[in-house]
Amino acid sequence: MTWRQGWIALAITLLALVFVAGVLVWTAPADVAYRVLRSRLGGWQAQGLSGSLWEGRAAQVAVHGVPLGALQWKVSRPAFFSGTTRGSAILEDQRNRIALDLHFERRGRTATLRDLTLVMPAQMLAPALSLPGLVPLGVVEARLPEVSLVDGHLARVTGSVEWREMGVSGAAEGSLGDIEAAFDAAPDGAVLLVVRDRNARIGVNGRVRFSGPEFDMEVTLTPRESSLQIFEVLRLIGQRTADGGTLLRVNGRMQPLY
Repeated sequence: MTWRQGWIALAITLLALVFVAGVLVWTAPADVAYRVLRSRLGGWQAQGLSGSLWEGRAAQVAVHGVPLGALQWKVSRPAFFSGTTRGSAILEDQRNRIALDLHFERRGRTATLRDLTLVMPAQMLAPALSLPGLVPLGVVEARLPEVSLVDGHLARVTGSVEWREMGVSGAAEGSLGDIEAAFDAAPDGAVLLVVRDRNARIGVNGRVRFSGPEFDMEVTLTPRESSLQIFEVLRLIGQRTADGGTLLRVNGRMQPLY
């Protein structure tokens, strides 16, 4: 083989490799893409992958060890190759009554979620509420037109959240009614969730403040009826107040979403 034939063979080999690499990137099987991108997914894990990076399904996903259900997604190829991850996702777990639907876009440290709807059991709030001996009951539903995150933490949120049929079980049991909350922005740039009741058996008034990974909650609960059940529940929550209610204060850190 002459040197010219050698260069031709090398060029053909390189072109073939580029072609194969291009096909792999363009088709990008979901399981292969997951292995390649796993280190960039933060606390997210996936199992039972099928389809491709661009349109696929995971039989089960979890975030920071919390199982969430099956996930379907679509990702825009043109946006991806221009440096932006943009698409839509639907998550569902019928057994545990979890449903999530959203559009997403991520560029660098910033991610934006749009038209987000979420339904989940209130039991999933237990770690954040810090109620020893009590399990939250009811259904939480969020409708959020826009959520902005930086480094996986809340930076701006618009929309509202409802907790329907709020109650607890465990050391005490009681059905307390419905509460609602709306997101707002604090003067210092923190995200506020303002909470109030909706003709519930207890008066609820307070707020949750999110600032980077930190959050703090301060909510007052006041009985609206003379019920042994209500007083027993409130006795186990927070600090007692002069009017027979309770003040719930919780501070903590949140794991980043990515």
